[in-house]
Amino acid sequence: MYTKQTKKMLPLIVLEVLRRYTDENHRLSQKDIEKYLSEKYDMVVDRRSIRRSLTDLMDMGIDIQYSEITRKVKDSMGVDEEQSILTDFYIEREFSNCEIRLLIDELMHSKYVPTRQRRQLIEKLEGLSNIYFRKSLTQAIDVEIVENQLFYTIEVIDNAIFTNSKVKFLYRNYQIGKGNRVGFEDSEYYVTPYEMRVVDGDYLLICDDGTDELSLRMDYISEIRIVNNNGKGVKRRASHNYEKTIMFAISESMISLLVEQFGSNKIRIEGKDDDVTVCISANEKSAVDFAVKYSDMVTIISPESSRKKVMDRLRKGLDRYMVAS
Repeated sequence: MYTKQTKKMLPLIVLEVLRRYTDENHRLSQKDIEKYLSEKYDMVVDRRSIRRSLTDLMDMGIDIQYSEITRKVKDSMGVDEEQSILTDFYIEREFSNCEIRLLIDELMHSKYVPTRQRRQLIEKLEGLSNIYFRKSLTQAIDVEIVENQLFYTIEVIDNAIFTNSKVKFLYRNYQIGKGNRVGFEDSEYYVTPYEMRVVDGDYLLICDDGTDELSLRMDYISEIRIVNNNGKGVKRRASHNYEKTIMFAISESMISLLVEQFGSNKIRIEGKDDDVTVCISANEKSAVDFAVKYSDMVTIISPESSRKKVMDRLRKGLDRYMVAS
């Protein structure tokens, strides 16, 4: 039960009632709103004040939908007259329930957002809808709790990219330790960050350590800090500058996977025979990984350096199987 509210707050409270209890399938009359104000907010308000608050909210640009009906009433002289009544109020939302559910599903299956922050984000997304939407969410988050500083890492890297700075951090490397158990140790990295992007469900930092271009998992980063914020010594590259033009020969059935991996705006169809010849603009490592993963249906035609990397990895894989046999 809420404490008593001043009537100056009435329009805001009416707006909250609409946000919490209405949608296109759940509409409220002025009488219903009056009931919610009494039961949930301990406010006794007459219909005239409610109607005025609704009008004020609509005048302020709040997208409130309603129906208008006409009924006959008697005036002071006992003569019948028609009176217009507004009812069936609900608020139009910026996000539909389907859109919110899509975002929540993406969060629930995310590998890189820690459980604690995931729950907080889901609660915020739920708050964009009403109580009926919350009741419809039956899935529970059942994932390993990973304690890390992902959001802080994102903030620091975003700031470093904006200020043309380098960053230093510890990066988790998994290895086999005592008792043949999997453990990890941290290695220090000093890099120029270029971009944060999701690749195959992993949230990656694309960066350069001065020797090689690296793709590092964001959730493995800790103790990150900006080590210079004046841009000196930082050779900044636009995102397209670390992408290469890769030509593939692929089975036509692979087009959907190719678009899913690299985006339709990065793909250009060059020709079609037994295989489809396509050119993409992509990070070379991602393109090589894709070609290795689907080597029975994908071939890199050019550049030769990327083609050689695929061949080397496939050869090493075959050698391991030959030794094992």
